[in-house]
Amino acid sequence: MTEDRRKQLLAEIEGSDKLCDYCPLPDECKGTHCYGGNPVMCEGRRCKEAAEAYLEEMEEEDGN
Repeated sequence: MTEDRRKQLLAEIEGSDKLCDYCPLPDECKGTHCYGGNPVMCEGRRCKEAAEAYLEEMEEEDGN
């Protein structure tokens, strides 16, 4: 995968909920949740790993 293609794919998913689909955290820990009326976010603890998983999947799709 070229660096330009990598950047394009990351720009498409960055800041979207779709990135959570690739996150290794359990579903109950992903995204934003409300505890006692206060929103609590996962704070992007595993977003880099999620982005890498997304890029790997896209690379496989591009190769097919």
